[in-house]
Amino acid sequence: MVSQTKIELVQQLTDLINSHSVIAVVDFESLPAQQLQTMKAKLRAQNVTVVMARKRLLARALQESKQEKIAEMVEHLRGMPALLFANGNPFAVYATLQKSKSAAPARAGAIAPKDIVVPSGPTSFAPGPIISELAAVGVKTKVDGGKLAITDDFTVAKEGDEISQKLSEMLKRLDIKPMEIGLNLVAAWEGGFIFKAKDLRVDEEEYMGRFVTAIQYATKSFIEDDPIQIPHRFTSKEDIEISSLFGAILSWGNRKTIIAKSMELMDRMDQDPGNFVKEATARDLKAFEGFKHRTFQDIDVQGIVMGLQALYVEYRSIGQFFAAHLTPHNQDLGPAFHAFKKFLLTNGLPARAAKHFGDPEGGSACKRIVMYSRWMARPNTEGIDFGLWKDVSPKRLSLPLDVHSGRVARSLGLIERKQNDWKAVQELDTRIRAILPNDPAKLDYALFGLGVYEGWT
Repeated sequence: MVSQTKIELVQQLTDLINSHSVIAVVDFESLPAQQLQTMKAKLRAQNVTVVMARKRLLARALQESKQEKIAEMVEHLRGMPALLFANGNPFAVYATLQKSKSAAPARAGAIAPKDIVVPSGPTSFAPGPIISELAAVGVKTKVDGGKLAITDDFTVAKEGDEISQKLSEMLKRLDIKPMEIGLNLVAAWEGGFIFKAKDLRVDEEEYMGRFVTAIQYATKSFIEDDPIQIPHRFTSKEDIEISSLFGAILSWGNRKTIIAKSMELMDRMDQDPGNFVKEATARDLKAFEGFKHRTFQDIDVQGIVMGLQALYVEYRSIGQFFAAHLTPHNQDLGPAFHAFKKFLLTNGLPARAAKHFGDPEGGSACKRIVMYSRWMARPNTEGIDFGLWKDVSPKRLSLPLDVHSGRVARSLGLIERKQNDWKAVQELDTRIRAILPNDPAKLDYALFGLGVYEGWT
């Protein structure tokens, strides 16, 4: 019979799983007790909780949770496991654990945590038996100024290799400490995704080095060839918000055509989209008759105007509508996208036009509405985006994902998922936020620039 104490512990673990966005399996095997307690205290100060329990109790809590795919974390319970609970993103959790580790010598029989490299350069050894000892583990040397020098960088052990007695002794003599003492993150779960430790190793300097050139496209000159030039013709918030929505929704196909068609729509609204939408009558809606852009037709424009007219009766802006349909736990704008589409369909948008508004609940990558939300919520730091939606945090913004940006993202190792769907957007979000947590959408310019101007696609 299972004791009441164990039942309560499983319930406590399940509650923690359901109330945190990141759940990780960590292994504290070989971690000294004093260092473990110190590390737990430091993590608590960062609102990160670590709970140790028997493996079967941890497994039961994971299996009883209703979170998507979290039961698959059971297979990662190894060594002396514990569960770690945090909010934020798994990359930040991994980085926190890594920074808290300390270097240690490699024992014989230990498993290399990463490739172990003996670097080239001078040593303090005089020529002698040490030459053959180094050679025995594959390290080449030469005599330079009466001392031995290692001629080339040499990998003496690959990640996962067992370290021999001979190699252990040699690494100690070279004062190379390849082992790390600390909590080892085995795997982390977030929003239905499971990341192994190797997936969470983000070299921020390397990524930023790749992006630094591409981010040059985030300048005001970007506007000249982009549909965002349409709302830049206006000054009132409502004109900008509405013209931006139409410019984003029409954004598929040739950019020159997109811009021309967006301008045509503004002309049909007498270059006064804010007042047109709020005051349009059935007679006014006839102004759109004959409009067409690919599969987008006049009836679709009329439906959007009707839906927006109803929205402005209840909310002061589209941004306020988005903010009202988010909770503090939402890390992206997915719930607001779903609510916005549903509202428009309920208030005039014909069912045939539903395809123009992505919905995460249907798996769509929502490229156009993601782009629109960036225009509206991201700060006007480069003179491109508007930063009108003060109630929508830029931290929640995603990056528009399509065939081109998807290829660039995959070539950079930012996405593993093959489909360009909402799950891939969330995967990209998680990795990008590890690099720019406060302004992830800024890297949209980098992906775009690498694809369009640098030829990465």
